[in-house]
Amino acid sequence: MYELRKARERGHTLEGLAVALANIDDIIATIKTSSSPSEARERLLAKQWQAGGVLALLEKSGHKSVRPDEIDGEDLSHPFGLTGDQYRLSPAQVGAILELRLHRLTGLEQDKLLAE
Repeated sequence: MYELRKARERGHTLEGLAVALANIDDIIATIKTSSSPSEARERLLAKQWQAGGVLALLEKSGHKSVRPDEIDGEDLSHPFGLTGDQYRLSPAQVGAILELRLHRLTGLEQDKLLAE
């Protein structure tokens, strides 16, 4: 159960990073134009992003299979995750995006993230 929980948490993080890669220019612009890290966090959470490659990832893993327990459930009004072709990031995903080192944006590193 512990390993399953950890795998779901990692999958959820990777899902958010895939959304960030699909919207990287807008993500960087949002962060750069924010006056503080907390404002950047709020702005990243508030926006709906293009799902990009996440759609293919979710087809492989199942729509809710990587949701951590704390945001699991069938509540259709839940604000996080995929809605149509739009994706709303969770606080955990935004935290991972804000901690992302720029060297992870190289082509090889992007391929590694998506493969994981």
